[in-house]
Amino acid sequence: MLQRKWPVFDYLKPQREKHLPCVLTQEDVRRIPGHVKTFHNYAFLTTVYTCGIRLQEALHIQVSDIDTERMLIHVHRGKGTKDRCIPLPEDILALLRPVKAMSKIFREKIPGSDEKSRNAVRNPA
Repeated sequence: MLQRKWPVFDYLKPQREKHLPCVLTQEDVRRIPGHVKTFHNYAFLTTVYTCGIRLQEALHIQVSDIDTERMLIHVHRGKGTKDRCIPLPEDILALLRPVKAMSKIFREKIPGSDEKSRNAVRNPA
């Protein structure tokens, strides 16, 4: 036989077979939030699913990224380290309104959420 090395075969590889991703049914999607025990986890999961945010993007969201006037969420460090703005549905905003839920979910203290700040706003010196 030929004792020759064929370097072209080092570069050529058969194409991988492409598989479709596993997709949840509508019934599965409706049942998942019902199994979440804590409110802040429920709010996080609902926000991620409803807004179509990737999990890694959602982990970096802070309270200051939620623009309630324009109804947008500013996502930092998204796919390809790009920033983007996502529409914020009103029902999700209502879910995120409670101060406790927002601070637990997004790990940032909301200005004016402590007792001293609230008293200072109510009774200016």
